[in-house]
Amino acid sequence: MRSALIFVVLTWLLGVLDFGLAPHMALFGIRPDFLLLGTIIFSQLLSRPASAGVGFFAGLINGAIIGANLTHYVLSRTVTAFAGSWFRASQRGQSTVQIMVTVFIGTIFCNFIFLFTAAPHNVGRFLADTIIAAIYNGVLAAPLYALLSRYLGLNNRQRL
Repeated sequence: MRSALIFVVLTWLLGVLDFGLAPHMALFGIRPDFLLLGTIIFSQLLSRPASAGVGFFAGLINGAIIGANLTHYVLSRTVTAFAGSWFRASQRGQSTVQIMVTVFIGTIFCNFIFLFTAAPHNVGRFLADTIIAAIYNGVLAAPLYALLSRYLGLNNRQRL
C-alpha cells in the first residue's frame, strides 16, 4: 500500500512538472514528457499489473491536462508501461545506459501507438518531434532513475 501511494504521488508530481516546468524546458519547440518518462521508469521498478496501473493513471492525468480525448493517452501509456515492465522481466540488471535506451525506445513506442490511435495532421513533423522528445526523455531518464532507485532503496533485481 505504501509503495502504491508513493507511485501515485510521484505520478501526480510528474503531471505537475509536465504542465508547469516542461514548457520552459522546450528545445526547438519540443518539450520533455515527464509523465511518459516517469511511466517508463516506473515500469522498470514495478510488476506488470502495477506498471499498467501507473500507465493508466498517467494517461488520465496527461489527457486531463491537455483537455483531449483520454482514450488515446490512457491506451498508449498503459500499453507502454506494461511492455516496459515485460521487457524488464527479461533483464537481470540494468545500467544507466540501458535505462536511457529503454526510455528512448519506450517514448518512440508510445508515440507510435498514439500515432495509430489519433492520427496527427502532419505525420512527418510528428515523427521528427517524437525522435527529438525520445532523445530528450532518454537524457532525463538517468538522473530520475538514479534518484528513485536511491530513494526507494532498490537494487537492480528488486521490484515493488
